[in-house]
Amino acid sequence: MNSHTQYLTLVATVATTQAWNLTPEQHQHIATLLAHYSQHATNAPLTDITINLWHDYATVQAALDPLHPEHEAVCHQVYQYILHCLKQRHVLGVDDLYLDDRSPDVCAYADVIQKLGQFRFEARLSTYIYQITRRAVLQWRRATNALKRGGMGFNQQPNDATSRSIQQIVYLSQSHLEQDSLVAPDPSVDDLVVLRQLKREVLKVVVTMDDDPLYAVAQRLWNELLFEQTNISALAQAEGLTVNELFNLRARLGRRCRGVVESWREGFGE
Repeated sequence: MNSHTQYLTLVATVATTQAWNLTPEQHQHIATLLAHYSQHATNAPLTDITINLWHDYATVQAALDPLHPEHEAVCHQVYQYILHCLKQRHVLGVDDLYLDDRSPDVCAYADVIQKLGQFRFEARLSTYIYQITRRAVLQWRRATNALKRGGMGFNQQPNDATSRSIQQIVYLSQSHLEQDSLVAPDPSVDDLVVLRQLKREVLKVVVTMDDDPLYAVAQRLWNELLFEQTNISALAQAEGLTVNELFNLRARLGRRCRGVVESWREGFGE
C-alpha cells in the first residue's frame, strides 16, 4: 500500500505530464481521492485513475447530489451524452421508430444515475456511460423481442411507495382472435385507496411550486411524471418541450415531494 507521500508524488508527476496547473489544495485533494479509490481498483493503473479523477470527479459529485447547484445542468449533460451514444447506430443499432416508455434513453439515464455512486474512476465517465447505455439497449431489445414472442417482458419494480401486491410482472396476453396487448393484474381496492391517499398529499406539494418555471406543466403532468411509466419523448413533444426539460421537471417534482413520500412510507410501515 502506498503512503500519502507516494500519492502526492504520483499526482505531481501526472500533473506535469498533463500540463495541469494544480494549486496546493487541488494537489492534496486529488492525492487523497487517489488513495481512497486505489484501494478498490482492479487492474487500472494509478496514473489513469488520477487522470479520470481530475476530469470527472466534480461531475460525478454534482450528479449524485440533488442539492448541488450544478446538479440539473450535469444531469442534462449526462442525458445528452446518452442520446449521443444512441445516435451511433452502427454500434448500438437502435431505431428511433421503436423507442417507447421503456426505451434505452430512459433506461440508461436511470441506470447511470443509480450506479454513479459505484463509479471507481478506472475509466473515463464517458466510457462508463457508454457501456451502461449499450447494456440498456441490449436489455431493451431482448425484452421487446420476448414480448413479441409472447414471453415474459419487463419486470416492473416501482420506486414509488406501493405495496408489494402492486409490484407486477407485465406480460403479453395472446389470443388467436384478438390483437396482442399488454395486460397486468388489477391492484386490490385497498392498494388503490392507499395510493390515492399518497397522490393527494403529493398534489398538495405540487400546487405550492408556483416558483417553478414549468409550474403549469407540473400541475398537469405530475401524476404521469411521478406515478406512471410515461413515454417522456412523446409527452415532451405534445407539450412543446424538450425531453431534458421534462426530465428536469420530474427531478424537481421528486425532490419537492420526497419528504411527503418518506413520511407516507413510515406511516404505511414500509
